[in-house]
Amino acid sequence: MKRNKFNFNHCFVVPTVGKSPYLEGCLYSLKKQKIKSKIIITTAKPFDGLKKIARKYNIKLIIFNKHKNIANDWNRAINSSKSNYVTIAHQDDIYSKDYLYEIVKSLKKINKNKPSI
Repeated sequence: MKRNKFNFNHCFVVPTVGKSPYLEGCLYSLKKQKIKSKIIITTAKPFDGLKKIARKYNIKLIIFNKHKNIANDWNRAINSSKSNYVTIAHQDDIYSKDYLYEIVKSLKKINKNKPSI
């Protein structure tokens, strides 16, 4: 299990609306990333069992007071991470264990080739 050697502040945010049969698969795939990152579940419409799922995977759960629209929910989700880099992970998606590793590799390459200011 590799640590985040690039030392960038990243968080996976999983906004949920309603119960998805794939949510646990998504969370499992994020926990199994080759490079570890914070993970947060956010929702304005919690469902029965969501707190139990968050506890099972040891993931922080943030419940917003009110649902306005998806854009508002996603913006609040991003802001709640307090990270420089955020991946909004869709609750129905499964992520390859190399997903974040490949992102970090690309960012290192970009920053290496970036001229000094």
